[in-house]
Amino acid sequence: MSFKKKVLVIGDGIMAWNVLFQLKDLDLDIYQYYQNDLFPACSDSSTAINCLRGTTRGVSVLGDMIVDAFDAFESFLEKHRPDGVNQGFEYQIFDHTEKWSGRYPDYENVNKSSISTYVKKMNYYHKNKAYFFDLKKLRSWYLEKNSHVIKKMAFVSAISADGVVSSSLGDEHFDLVIVCSNYNTSLCRGLNESVDYYLDHCKAVAGSYLETDYDCSEFSNSINLAFEKYHLIFRKEENKLQIGATTDNRTSHHLPNEKGLEEIYHFISSNTKLSLPAIEHFLRRVGVRLKGYKRLPCCDFVTPNVYMCSGLYKNGYVLPYLFSLKIKDLLC
Repeated sequence: MSFKKKVLVIGDGIMAWNVLFQLKDLDLDIYQYYQNDLFPACSDSSTAINCLRGTTRGVSVLGDMIVDAFDAFESFLEKHRPDGVNQGFEYQIFDHTEKWSGRYPDYENVNKSSISTYVKKMNYYHKNKAYFFDLKKLRSWYLEKNSHVIKKMAFVSAISADGVVSSSLGDEHFDLVIVCSNYNTSLCRGLNESVDYYLDHCKAVAGSYLETDYDCSEFSNSINLAFEKYHLIFRKEENKLQIGATTDNRTSHHLPNEKGLEEIYHFISSNTKLSLPAIEHFLRRVGVRLKGYKRLPCCDFVTPNVYMCSGLYKNGYVLPYLFSLKIKDLLC
């Protein structure tokens, strides 16, 4: 009698969703363990935009990876048309060209464009295609498509080299454990020296941003006005306005950076002609991401029975579309 391989995916963010989706047509018994109360997925507290932002091939390993992943994402979008993904635009706006001309050599003048309706003080901009994710709709879509998965709420405390998972449900053996667990990658420690070295050189990065309901008839699409490194995001389909974000290195708590948010709010308000709600009307949102060693993610075997996806950092809404295909190919 032949038995199906048992595969466990740990996590409940967009990386886990994509892995589960890609494995659905394989002859496997697929399980998912997640514990969002204790370890919330970074996907749930993100401004969730997919945009190349001038990244091109031939510059760096990470750049090549991001472009390949963006192509994989657009292919996925064309083939499967998931709910909750809306195309819009991101405008990178800047005052001086020295920092930005290498990335955007074909930048334009703000005062010679309709964008001057929204921008004051700054002189130049570059328009990028961008995709905005409605997380509630996207999660529901993946949940429906991943109905083949045996889902269990479980707190995982340890994973052995041979695939025994210790959790609040007890101990259970899996032929392959795929860890997509946000910055909580300590589950993979002690199994592989090179992976331990990688994790020792990663760091948690918390980011705070502001969010409020906002009905704006001025924009026909979702839009991100990126004033230098800060963002003013209007999500047309959700009627939400977001402003952010802070970058708090080596921080894994979910407390908002109030001082940083105030500074960003005042910077944005001083550079836009839009009438913004008072800062008191905004919710504070916080997410925690893992910044990989040398900014590089790790998507590889830890042991023959344990696989880890980690360190996606700011590319968490593009790299999963490439990495999940890689994992599928390994199991075919």
